[in-house]
Amino acid sequence: MTVVIFAGAGCRSTNRLAEYNFSERTLAVNTVFRGMPEVETGDFYFIDGERPLRSVLKLGSSLVKRAEAEKAQQRMDSAMQLVDVSEILYDRILHQSAIYLNAEPVGTIGQSDYLLDVNIREYGIDAKSWDANAFFKIKAHAQLVDRRAGRLIWETGFEEREPISPAILGPHPAIRNVLSANALANLSVDELAAALEQLADYAADRITRRLQHDLYESRD
Repeated sequence: MTVVIFAGAGCRSTNRLAEYNFSERTLAVNTVFRGMPEVETGDFYFIDGERPLRSVLKLGSSLVKRAEAEKAQQRMDSAMQLVDVSEILYDRILHQSAIYLNAEPVGTIGQSDYLLDVNIREYGIDAKSWDANAFFKIKAHAQLVDRRAGRLIWETGFEEREPISPAILGPHPAIRNVLSANALANLSVDELAAALEQLADYAADRITRRLQHDLYESRD
């Protein structure tokens, strides 16, 4: 089950997209992480260090042997070294948003006509226990600004919790219907890295599809 809350709990919503023609104009993106991206369960959790999703695995339950947890920690830590989640999010959000707006993506904010500012307040994986289903979660707030005029064009916020399934990560023998925390910890380093990349792509798509939805709605 997916739970999505748009523009709720004190989050403003603004949509002036219909007033703008973004064609042949430039767009830059700024992505900011707030809090600690994490993989968390009731039995163990991965906590971010200085970089998003660079983690340490800690044992919190007698259900899992320490040796197993330490091996899982090493694999997850190695996988974190291979994946720059913030860069994946930035790049995909920039190019997807530019496609939807028909704008030209640029890498420097000072060179842009418009700025899409994305504040990611929560991001990670959540499961209630070692054998429970794992859920991908994201809570974000986004603003599209006309930099030249200093005007807010579009603003939205949302919160989502989605079971991690082959629809998100792709087919894998360890993932039948949804991924459990136990299965997550037993993936190889390469499999974990691929999973983190897929989750980052998925998160970026959820953000940009909200922009696409509001753009189409504003021009109906």
